[in-house]
Amino acid sequence: NFHHLTEATQEEKDLILGQIYFFRAFFHGEIISVWGGMPYVDTVFAASDELRLPRLTYHQITERIIEDLDKAIPLLPLDWDFTGPGSQRVGSNAGRITRGAALAYKQKFLLYAASPLMNKFSGNTAIYNKALAGRAAAAGWEAIKVANTVLPSGNTVYALLPFAKYSDMFYKVDGTMPWTTETILQRVERQSGSGRFSSHVRRIYVPASFGGTEYCHGVNQLYVDRFEMADGTRYREEYDNDEDKRWNNRDPRFRQSILVDRDKWGDHVNAYAKLWEGP
Repeated sequence: NFHHLTEATQEEKDLILGQIYFFRAFFHGEIISVWGGMPYVDTVFAASDELRLPRLTYHQITERIIEDLDKAIPLLPLDWDFTGPGSQRVGSNAGRITRGAALAYKQKFLLYAASPLMNKFSGNTAIYNKALAGRAAAAGWEAIKVANTVLPSGNTVYALLPFAKYSDMFYKVDGTMPWTTETILQRVERQSGSGRFSSHVRRIYVPASFGGTEYCHGVNQLYVDRFEMADGTRYREEYDNDEDKRWNNRDPRFRQSILVDRDKWGDHVNAYAKLWEGP
């Protein structure tokens, strides 16, 4: 029914159409990440239609997703504050779909499709698909160029946060959204009556015994070992018996992300993590 929209400027039409293409791609991408290949629905069904569309492979449906994202990218803004509709709500456009978000998802979907598992599910050998990986890298480079684009405000579209504010990207405790200059796209949550957000991202990744939510996504040792050393070299298994190298001298993001035995935890001055049994 988009052709019925007449009471709108060309800019408004472009912004709406860009979001339409993005979300059609996005939701198909969410579904195939769980169920694998599926039909690509780009038509309106009548009540009498028989829903027997052919199931596409993961690669085939990824190509359809990329087609929609390629249509969306030139229609979407770098920053909604600098559009006609968005300028009416400057500072309140967090969470709206941007060109950077569309490019980031294009890279993500291509990267997933390049994986050995998705290559196998598409009827190929279980090895990396280098062609798709190359296209993912190209989309990522376009996203980087968008990130460095200077806006009319003089700021770039995205920028790295000072490390002292690293946690601001994931949680806040002052009732504000954890939205920073590094944020490309994030769900904007409602606030709870306490003045804090109803679901702290921080708590999702913390065991319930430490105040985390019931939906705890605790990391395993393989994930922990992916954090590099401070000098950029990889963590090695022989460091497991070296307390200093195992927990210290790591990528600074390590101690910001992983709770280590006897770490300070919580607001109380004497609150520390006890990750051992016994006295």
